[in-house]
Amino acid sequence: MTMLQGAGCLLRRIIHRLCRRTRPGIWRLFLVLVLAPGFVLAQQSSWEQLIGRGNRALEGGALSQAEHHYLQALQVAGEFPPNDLRRVTSARNLAQVRMRRGNYGAADSLYRQATATAAKLLGSQHPYFQALQSEWDDLRAAMAQSATLDEGVHAPLTFKELIRLWALRFGNGLTPQLGPVIPLSGGLSDTQKPGLAFSLAVRMKIFDLGPVPFLIGLEVIQVSLPGERPVFDPPYVIKGTTVTLSPALGPLSLTLGAGLYAVGLPAARRTVPGLTGGLRLIIKGRPGNSAQLGLKVGVAIQALQITNATPTATPGTFLHGGLFVGYRW
Repeated sequence: MTMLQGAGCLLRRIIHRLCRRTRPGIWRLFLVLVLAPGFVLAQQSSWEQLIGRGNRALEGGALSQAEHHYLQALQVAGEFPPNDLRRVTSARNLAQVRMRRGNYGAADSLYRQATATAAKLLGSQHPYFQALQSEWDDLRAAMAQSATLDEGVHAPLTFKELIRLWALRFGNGLTPQLGPVIPLSGGLSDTQKPGLAFSLAVRMKIFDLGPVPFLIGLEVIQVSLPGERPVFDPPYVIKGTTVTLSPALGPLSLTLGAGLYAVGLPAARRTVPGLTGGLRLIIKGRPGNSAQLGLKVGVAIQALQITNATPTATPGTFLHGGLFVGYRW
């Protein structure tokens, strides 16, 4: 307990004893009016010091110390009036630390409390409330991904909230990609010029192997290679759907998958199996960083192996890469 906290407790005891043991009178009211401001100032200074210590500990990466100071600040804020915004700040800071420590259930309860109070005090259009709501949404999405919905720790989710969480999870994993493609080997490498590849992928985490998360994905891709005479000859097209598995280490992930592809000219396409593999690097909006909400941008390079791309040609290998974008809700 700090010196200011001790002074605040002492003042509180003195006021309580005066109110209980003395008779009503002018002098009693005088003492209360003299001592009460000192008690309030001691509380305010103690809360500010605890928040400051928590902030410094958080900046230094000492999450346990930061949680301890923020918890004390929340207890001190409990003595403030119900409409005091410091109650919200205390709960929000403690929730942020507990979220970073993986205690999602406790963080969810704190965010629920903080957003309810902030909505009453500030309204749903205030920037502070919207930032708080965004943090809570990010937490609920993380809870859905890590499957840590422990109903014994926090209030159970409603059906509407579950639908919203899965929608957030789907939206966070959706990434369109556009870039060039080059035939590297096979019969098409001698006849086809570089073309354009477009893909749309959804990736979601399914499990963790130590510090490495594994994501399963579904990718739809279309490759268009111009003919010998681009204006007159129809393009050679590859369309397919691939199921991928991607171990990720921070912003870098390895993608391996297999699928079926419709290949050939528009008038004579055939369906063949294929394999794919490559690397993806997120350069903005990296996972695990709640401060980088919004646009997610990265680069990817992949190889696509098609079995018997043409009836007479050997299996073809295509190299494609490009820029992919997404959004972290």
